[in-house]
Amino acid sequence: MNFLILGMPNVGKTSLYNIITNNNQNIIHKSIGTTRDWHVSPLLNNSNIKVYDTPGVIKTKNDFLNKNLIKLINDVDYILYVIDYKSDNYLNDKELINSLRKLNTKIILIVNKDDNHKQDKNLKLLGLKNIFYISCSHKLGFDDLINFFDKFKINNEHKNETIN
Repeated sequence: MNFLILGMPNVGKTSLYNIITNNNQNIIHKSIGTTRDWHVSPLLNNSNIKVYDTPGVIKTKNDFLNKNLIKLINDVDYILYVIDYKSDNYLNDKELINSLRKLNTKIILIVNKDDNHKQDKNLKLLGLKNIFYISCSHKLGFDDLINFFDKFKINNEHKNETIN
């Protein structure tokens, strides 16, 4: 099972990656574009799940997706799409999510920087069913996300079951 962390620059993708893989080798910083490399590690407590960290996706010309990213997306089972709770504009996110849908991939929305754990954003415009509110800086909301991953641990033992 493979999960790809994706989203715009500076939304907390690498912070999420470091927490769920217990990996602190990736640099995090407030400056946009700090993560430049692609990384992969097993999920904390579940070596059957691989998690890929990516740099922020930036729109070039008319699209967000380049050939290397499309190839990687085709090799993963789920995308963990990260957005910034504090943002008021999700139009680029909506456009990228719609591009991802064309690749027939499953997308889970991770709303980072919900530091007071209000979970009160109206994100229906993104059209995603599975939404997790977290705060990487305060380590809030990770219990639900880890429980979600645990379903895949069980699913690996019972391969005929599906996860919703």
